[in-house]
Amino acid sequence: MHGKKIIFGNQIEALSDPENSNDEPQSPVPPSDEKGENTLAEDRSISLDDIENGLPPLMRIILRLTTHQLTALFDLLSIVIDKNKILSSKCAEWLFSLLAAQSKPIEPSAASRIRNVCRSCRKRRFEMINSGSMNETELKSLNLFILIISDYFDQKDLADSR
Repeated sequence: MHGKKIIFGNQIEALSDPENSNDEPQSPVPPSDEKGENTLAEDRSISLDDIENGLPPLMRIILRLTTHQLTALFDLLSIVIDKNKILSSKCAEWLFSLLAAQSKPIEPSAASRIRNVCRSCRKRRFEMINSGSMNETELKSLNLFILIISDYFDQKDLADSR
C-alpha cells in the first residue's frame, strides 16, 4: 500500500528509488528478512490506514516505537476521533495500547497530547449523549479512557465530578 506513513513521528510520502527503472513508489522501509518477519524499520512504520483498517496494536510494534512516535500517535488518534465523530473499536484498541505503553512520569509534551485525547473523548461523549444516539460499547470505552487519563495520568481537572 502506498500513501503516508508515520516514521519516527513524521508523516512522509512513500519514497521512490532513483535506481529503479520502473519508477514505482517504494516503501521507505527495507523489505522483510528471509524468515518473513518484519524488520525493526517496518515495525516503526504505521499509517493511519493501518490503524483504521485492522492492523492490531501488537506488542512487538508498540514496544519498538520511540517516545516521540507514541506521542505523535496520540495526536493522530485525537484527530481521528474528532474528525470521524466516533471512537471505533480499532482506534480504542490502539489508544489503550499506547496508554499502557506510556511510562510515568510523563513528559510535558506527552501530557499535553494525552490531555487532547481526553478532551476528544469527553467531546465525543457529550455529543453522543446530546444526540440521543447511544452506543453502549463506545460510551463505555470513552468513559474508560477519560478515567484512565484523569486518574492514572494525574490529569484530575479532566475527571468527571464525583
